Amino acid sequence: MINCSEKRGDNLKKTLLVFLLGLLCFGAIAVEAKRPTTTTTTSTTTTTTIKQIPWLGFHDVVADVHEATSDINVAFLNEWTQFLVDKGYTTLTYDQFYSYLADTNTTGLPEKVVILSFDDNYIGVYDYAYPRLSALGLNATNFVHTNYVGVVTSKDHCDWTELGEMETDGHIVAESHTRNHVDLTAVDGTSDTATRFLSKDNTWDVPSYTANTDAKYALTAAVKSGSNVPLTLTGSDGGATTTVNLTEGANITLTRNSSGQITIASTDTGALGDRVVLTGGSQAGGLTTFTYDVTNSFTGASAIDVKCEVISAAGETVYASVTRSGNNLTVEFTGSISDSAYEVLLTYVG
Repeated sequence: MINCSEKRGDNLKKTLLVFLLGLLCFGAIAVEAKRPTTTTTTSTTTTTTIKQIPWLGFHDVVADVHEATSDINVAFLNEWTQFLVDKGYTTLTYDQFYSYLADTNTTGLPEKVVILSFDDNYIGVYDYAYPRLSALGLNATNFVHTNYVGVVTSKDHCDWTELGEMETDGHIVAESHTRNHVDLTAVDGTSDTATRFLSKDNTWDVPSYTANTDAKYALTAAVKSGSNVPLTLTGSDGGATTTVNLTEGANITLTRNSSGQITIASTDTGALGDRVVLTGGSQAGGLTTFTYDVTNSFTGASAIDVKCEVISAAGETVYASVTRSGNNLTVEFTGSISDSAYEVLLTYVG
C-alpha cells in the first residue's frame, strides 16, 4: 500500500502528483492478484497469469495546509481523483477484489483497476473524500479503529452516524482497523478483547494470532530401507521436526546416494523405441535368419511386448517373417541376405 502525502508548496505538490500518476501508468508499486487458472489439453501443467493492481492508501484529508506528512489536502484529492476518471480507471471494492482472488469472479477484471483506502477514520474522509468520490462514482475503503469512533484525539474521527451514511451511499465503506491499533503480531490466543473487531453481521470476532517466526528446515535422506528412503525435515527457530518416507512405486526405483542426494529412475520403457541393424544372420534351407535379444534395447522386456517393423537401408518397409520367443525376436528372409542389409524399428508396448 502506498501512503501518498503532500508538503507545503506548489513544487512538492506537483512532484507528488507526478509520482502518483507514474505509479498508475506503470504499476511500479502494486499488489499481485491471480487470474483464474487455465489448463491446456495436452499437458497437466496449470498456468496462472498474474495481474498487478495499484493500491493507493491515504490517511486524513484536510482543507488546505497540513502538518502530518501522511495527510493530503483537498486540492490534491481533486487532482488525482480527476486523473483516475479521465484515464478510465475502475476503483475496486474489497468485495470485488476478494472475489477475484478467490476465483468467484469469473468475468475477470477491467484493464485499468486501482484500490483506494483511508486509514484511521479521520473526519476528513467524511467531510472531503466522501462527497468527492461519491460524485465521481469512485470506491474506497475506510479502515476504522472502533475505540476512536466519534472521539477527538489529536484529530477528530467520524462517528457512527457518519459511517452509516457513507456505508449506505456505498462509495466509502468501513472495514476493521482493530479497536486501538493493537500490535496483532504480539497477541497469542483468542481471549484478548483488545483484538476484537466488528464483523459485517454486527457480531464481535476475536481472531487468534500466533508468534511470527522465521522457521528454518534442513532436509536429509536416511539409508534406504526396503522400498523406502526416509526423509527427515529437521526444524529450527520454531519449525517442527518430522520424518516422511519417499517410496518406490511401479516402475520407479530410488537410489540413496548420500544424505543430500537421491536418484529417482524410471524402469517404465513404455512408448520407447530403438533402431537396430540386423547382423549375425544364419542361412539354411534357402532362408536367412536374424535373431535379436530385445533386452538389449528394453531392460526386462519380453519379445511379445515389442512391435517390429523391418526396413531397408533406403527406409522402405520390407515384409519379412517375424516371430517371438522369450526375449528373442526372429526375422526371417527368403534367399541369401547379407549382414547390415536391413534394419528393424522396435517399439516397446508392454
